[in-house]
Amino acid sequence: MPSASTSRWRRSWPRRPSLARSGRHLLIPRLPGVNHLDAVRALEKAGFHLRRQGKHIVMTDGTRIVTLPRHNPINAITMGTIVRGAGLTIDEFRQLL
Repeated sequence: MPSASTSRWRRSWPRRPSLARSGRHLLIPRLPGVNHLDAVRALEKAGFHLRRQGKHIVMTDGTRIVTLPRHNPINAITMGTIVRGAGLTIDEFRQLL
């Protein structure tokens, strides 16, 4: 019979088995080092306009709503998810910067 520490180790690894098995974490696009003001300008070029702002900036193009945090730089994975939510590819967004 395994000891308590061994069985605890088996239960805790991997912590997110669904991601570890499927490899979905590899599909998240990354866009490092983007200033939130540069991201707002780029999204405005793509047809988005400011809806409201506070601790976060909310932008819309009429059909999609995108929320950006107001800190610099925006986390690379967060920025990739925002770009994907805006219906753009990473390359399209980089051209707009």
